[in-house]
Amino acid sequence: MPECARSVTTRSPRPSATSPPLVVVMSEHQLMRDTVRTALHSLRFATTSLSTPATADQFKDLRPRLAGMRPAAGVLICDLRGAANLHRAAAVINGLDLDWVVLANVRPGLIWGAILDAGAAAVLEATVHPQELADTLDSVVAKRPAPTSDVANQVAQAWRNLSPRQRHVLHCIAALSPKEMEVLVALYEGDPVQVIARRSGVSESTVRSQVRSLLRKVDASSQIQAVATYREANEWLNG
Repeated sequence: MPECARSVTTRSPRPSATSPPLVVVMSEHQLMRDTVRTALHSLRFATTSLSTPATADQFKDLRPRLAGMRPAAGVLICDLRGAANLHRAAAVINGLDLDWVVLANVRPGLIWGAILDAGAAAVLEATVHPQELADTLDSVVAKRPAPTSDVANQVAQAWRNLSPRQRHVLHCIAALSPKEMEVLVALYEGDPVQVIARRSGVSESTVRSQVRSLLRKVDASSQIQAVATYREANEWLNG
């Protein structure tokens, strides 16, 4: 894991008199999981590696596995660029009962506030120094407030300062199911219902039902309006 530019105080490795806390390291990319695991092992954490679930069945299968492991915390390494990626990260945070520290590939901004609002225990840049990640995990495992920087406080305040309309739109999008979000992204990319159905292996009537459901959730009267809402949310989050 690359070291970030800011200065961080270095501490001695944690004592090994007691069993080290188990931390789940989750990402779609094995190389990223392995890099973070290696860094945490050097700081005396026990770790296990899991791929990020993407479907309802994968979430269902993963919950009892996590319950059996009894991890103390999780590190979620994810792409937070755009509403769709934010939605996927929030699904992990809300769908898997664990205190999550998010390593984000975006600079501090509104989307950091969004992921904290979704329930993350803390969010750090993916280039964070391993010791800073360890300090944050120590706090999360001990159920203490995670260390916060001035930047993190600023982005959290920016999230709280959203206009009522912005907050309403983002919460509407957050309410979509993973499949509804997938359909909305496909519509945004210009795919017609027939193409979405064929690619997903379902009937056109199933996709049309999903479209009706997502239109209702995002307060849109048409696919065009829903796509415009999605575009607007991306502009806010990536601004």
